[in-house]
Amino acid sequence: MITVFLGGEGPTELGRYARAAAFRNAEDVGVLEALVRGARPGAEVSGGLLWKDIRHYKAGGKRSREQRLVLGLCLRAKESGAAAVVFARDRDGDTDRERAIANAMVQARSMWPTLKIVGGLPVEKIESWMIALCAHEPADHLTEPKDRAKELGVRREAAGTQIEA
Repeated sequence: MITVFLGGEGPTELGRYARAAAFRNAEDVGVLEALVRGARPGAEVSGGLLWKDIRHYKAGGKRSREQRLVLGLCLRAKESGAAAVVFARDRDGDTDRERAIANAMVQARSMWPTLKIVGGLPVEKIESWMIALCAHEPADHLTEPKDRAKELGVRREAAGTQIEA
């Protein structure tokens, strides 16, 4: 069994891990946990962190904000005893963010070689990923993926169930 730590921007990605521990519901599964379960049956999600709550990694040379956040998330995952970290960060049209995160993942893999790191930037919205996974059609070209998701009946609330199916 592998333990996984999650990072994301909100409840769509993180499910219950976007809420304080006292308000978590085990049935509230986010997209990332559903993807982990589908890819690695038996994997255990040990925790998660909202992007806004990640402590910036400050050691070492000059890094961008996004690089410090990715490294901070990886450090938190390692400290929690997780064997892997899975995260999603909205690109929001920022190609610099995309490059910074790719560079940070390379750095993190060299800093923590035993930690498995899986990260991605939904282009442009998480709904694009949900469409691709649930409706089995390409969605990277969509300018309004929320509209297409609604047309297909792909809902955020049911993403975990639909992805596992």
